[in-house]
Amino acid sequence: MVSAYHSRSDAVWILMLHFCENHGFLFYTSNIYYIIKQI
Repeated sequence: MVSAYHSRSDAVWILMLHFCENHGFLFYTSNIYYIIKQI
């Protein structure tokens, strides 16, 4: 279950990274990803 959640958050992070590639949201998405990994 943990592994499935991890890969799911990875997919979301990659999607967000690709979507916000041309914007300044890289730091924001990185922070959210870090918080998710902490939980």
